[in-house]
Amino acid sequence: MASAGMGHSSRRIYIKNISQRICLLATEVPEIQLLGDGREPIATHQQKYSVPGAAPVKHEEIFLHPGRSASFRIHYATQTGYGNAECPWAEQIMIHLTGVTGPVPLRISLRPYGGFLPDPTCGEISVTSLQRDQGRRPAPPSG
Repeated sequence: MASAGMGHSSRRIYIKNISQRICLLATEVPEIQLLGDGREPIATHQQKYSVPGAAPVKHEEIFLHPGRSASFRIHYATQTGYGNAECPWAEQIMIHLTGVTGPVPLRISLRPYGGFLPDPTCGEISVTSLQRDQGRRPAPPSG
C-alpha cells in the first residue's frame, strides 16, 4: 500500500494472465464492487481517477500474453478527518474488466471514505484506466 498524502491511500492492482492463451483487454477503467467479509456487496461509489502529471490514456487494446500483467490504481480517503464516523471494511473486491468473462475476485482489506462531514459517503474510490505492463513485474508475495 502506498501513502498518497495524509488521510489517503493509493494501491496498484496487477492483473496477470495465468492462462496459456493471449487475453484481449482494453485500456478502460475497470468496474469495482466492494464486498464485506461475508462477500456481501457494500456501498461502492466509483469515479475515474487521473494520476496527477500523467499523460492522457488513449483507448487501445491490450494483448496480454501468458505470464504478462497489466495494472490500474485505486485511490481512496482513509478515516483521517472524519472524526468518529465509521465506514465498513471491504475484505474483497470484484473487478470487472472488458474482455474477461465474469468478475475477477481479489482479497484485499480497505476502508474507503469520502464525502463531507457530518455524514461521510462510505465506499468512495477513484480508479485509473487499465495500463499494459511496461516490463515491470509485481513483486512476489512475501511470507
